[in-house]
Amino acid sequence: MNPSADIAGLAREHFDEGRYAEAERILNDALAQGLEDPEATAVLGLVCLYSQREGEALACLEQSEGAPSASRLAGLLGEHLACRARLARKLKTPDPEGTEAIKRFERLGYRLGDEAGIRVSACLIVKDEAKTLDQCLASVKGVVDEIVVVDTGSTDGSKEIAARHGAKVLDFRWCDDFSAARNASLEAATGDWALWIDADEELTPSSGAAIREAVIRPQFGGFFVRIVNYLADESSAAQYIHRPIRLFRLTPETRFTGRVHEQISPAILALGRPCANLDGVELLHFGYLPSAMREKGKLERTIALLEREVAERPDDSFQWYNLANVYSVAGRYGDAERAARESMRGFPPKASFIATVHHLLAVALVEQGRPEEALGVCDALTARGMDNVINRFNKAHALLRAGRPLEALAETEGLFGMAWDPDLTGDYGIVTHKKWVLRGQILAQLGRLDEAVEDFDGALAVDPTFNVTRFSKATVLEAMGRHAEALELFESGFDGSPLEFPCRRGAVRARMAIGDAAEAIRLGEETWGRYRNHDAWILWMSAIERGEDASAAVRAYDAFQEVGELTPQMLVNWGRALERVGRLDAALQCMGEAMKRAPHDANAHFNCADLLYRMGLFADAAHIYQAGLREQPANAQAWFCLGNALAQLEVADGARIAYQKALELEPSHAEARHNLAIVAGSREAAA
Repeated sequence: MNPSADIAGLAREHFDEGRYAEAERILNDALAQGLEDPEATAVLGLVCLYSQREGEALACLEQSEGAPSASRLAGLLGEHLACRARLARKLKTPDPEGTEAIKRFERLGYRLGDEAGIRVSACLIVKDEAKTLDQCLASVKGVVDEIVVVDTGSTDGSKEIAARHGAKVLDFRWCDDFSAARNASLEAATGDWALWIDADEELTPSSGAAIREAVIRPQFGGFFVRIVNYLADESSAAQYIHRPIRLFRLTPETRFTGRVHEQISPAILALGRPCANLDGVELLHFGYLPSAMREKGKLERTIALLEREVAERPDDSFQWYNLANVYSVAGRYGDAERAARESMRGFPPKASFIATVHHLLAVALVEQGRPEEALGVCDALTARGMDNVINRFNKAHALLRAGRPLEALAETEGLFGMAWDPDLTGDYGIVTHKKWVLRGQILAQLGRLDEAVEDFDGALAVDPTFNVTRFSKATVLEAMGRHAEALELFESGFDGSPLEFPCRRGAVRARMAIGDAAEAIRLGEETWGRYRNHDAWILWMSAIERGEDASAAVRAYDAFQEVGELTPQMLVNWGRALERVGRLDAALQCMGEAMKRAPHDANAHFNCADLLYRMGLFADAAHIYQAGLREQPANAQAWFCLGNALAQLEVADGARIAYQKALELEPSHAEARHNLAIVAGSREAAA
C-alpha cells in the first residue's frame, strides 16, 4: 500500500466534494511531516486555486512535475493568468506581479489558455420598469461591457430608457415563463460572463472592483452574490438576505430552467466548475417593497405561476420551497406548511435551501398555534448540524408562544451570541433588531416590564418604523399605567399593516384610560367604518358603553344591521339606547322583535316589560312580566316589578302575592318589603 497515494486520494475526495478546508488540512499535515509526493502537491495546488490563492497554486505547480493532477492545475491556472493579463491591458494598468507569474508558468513549459475571456454582459428582462430601470442601468455603467435588455411588452418608455444607456434591446412575446425570457437575453449576449440583474435592483458602487477580480477566475463556473431585499417602504433596516448565483460564465450550455424562480445553477453544475462566494459585490433589490408588490400584483402572479409549476413538476423540491416562501409572505401559513413539507420529501443532494425550508415550516406552525411542533422542526435542523441564528430565533419564539417564557429567555441568550452566516438566507433583521424585540416580549410576559421597555427602545433605535416593536412597547407601557405614551405608539400603528386593528383597539383603551371618552368613541366609529366587521363593531360598542353615549349606541346598532343579524340581546340593548334618546316606539319595536326571536328568553321579556311600565302601559307590562316569569320563576326582581305593575292597576291582592313571592326568593329585598307594607296598609284601610 502506498501511503502517499492514500493521502492524495483522501484529499482528492474532500476536494471533489467541495470540502477544500479539510483537503488542505490533510495535505498540509502530510507535507509538514516530510511527505514528498508531487500528486499531493498538485491537489494542494487545486485547493489553493479554488480558494482564490492563485500565487500559492503556481508554487504548487512548480513542485508537482509529472503528477496526474498537474495538467488540470496547469490548464486552469493558464486560463486565470491569461484573463489577468487581459484585464491589465483593458484597464491599461501595469501588473508586474501577474507578468512575473506568467513567466514562471511558461518556464514550466505550459502555455496560457485562450478560451476564457473577461467581457461581462448585463442581462435583464423588463416590462414597464421605467420607475427603476434608469437607476439600475446607471449602476452597472463602467462595470459591464454590454447591456442586453429583453422587453416583454413595455408601454411606459422602458425600451427608450434602455436604448439611452446603449443597451441591446430585444422584443420577446411573454409566455408565462421567466426562463424562456432570460434565455433569450443569454442568447443575445456576446460577453464571456453574464451578470444577471433585474430592473428593480441596483449594483452598489463598490462592486465593480470585485467583479473585475471575479472574471479573471474562470476556474469557477459562477459566483454567489449577496442580495439585500428591502422589505419596508419607510425603513432600510427591514432586509431579507440571500446569495444566489448572479455572475456566471456564459457558454452555449448555460441556460435557465423553471417557469418561475428560475435557476441557472443546474446548468453551471453541468460545466463541472464550482461556484464561489463573491465578497465585495452587493445587489440592492427594491421589488419586495410593499408599494412595489401592490402596484404590480407580484404576490398573486408569483403564487399562480408556482402553483402551475409544482402541478407540472410535483417532485421539484426547489419550487415547492419557493411556493412555501411566497405563501408565508402572503400570510397563508396552512398552505406554507403544506408546501414546505412537500419540499422536504425529497431534498436534492447538497440542496442550498434545506435550512430555509425548515425555517419556513417552523414559522408556519407557530403562526397556526402549534408551537410545540415548531420546536420539533427547529430541533430537527439542529440535528442535521445546520443550527443558525434564524433557527435559534424561531426556537425562542416557539417557546414563548408555547407558554414557556423562562426557556425562551435562556434560548435568546444563545441567540445574542450568534453572528449572521454569510451563506444564510433569511430575515437579516433578526440580528440587527428583531432579537431585541423578541427578548422584550419574553421579558414582558415574565413581568419584567422595565427591562422589556429597554429592549424595545434598543430595537427602535435601529428601526423606528417596525410596527411590531411599537405595538409591543405600547402594550407594556399600558400595563405600566403610562397610558399617554402608550396611546402615541398605538396611534403610530395606524399604517395599514396586520397590526393596525390591535393598535386601534389599544388606542381606544388608552383614550378611555386618560378620560377622553368622546375621542375613544370617535375612533371606534372610524374603525368600524374602515373594517365593517364584528370585531370592529365590538370595539366601537365597548367605547360607547364605557362612555355611556346613547346616541352613539343607536348609530352603532343601526350600522350593524347592514352587515349582520342582531341577536336578541343586541335588540334589547338597542331598545334601551333608543329609550334613552326618547325614541320610545322604536325601542318598544326592538324589544318586541327580541321576544319574537327568543320566545323563551326571560331577559327579553323583562326588559320589554320594564319599558312598558316606564311608558305607563301597566297592563301590558304585567302581562309580559308574567310571561317572563313562566320562563324564569326564581327571579325575585321580576316578581317585585310585577307587583308594582299590579299595584298601579290597583290589583292589590295580586300585587301582595307578587311582593311576597319576591321576599320568599330574596328575603333582604327592602323595596319589596316596603311596597308590601303599603299594599297591606291600603287593604286594611279599605276594609
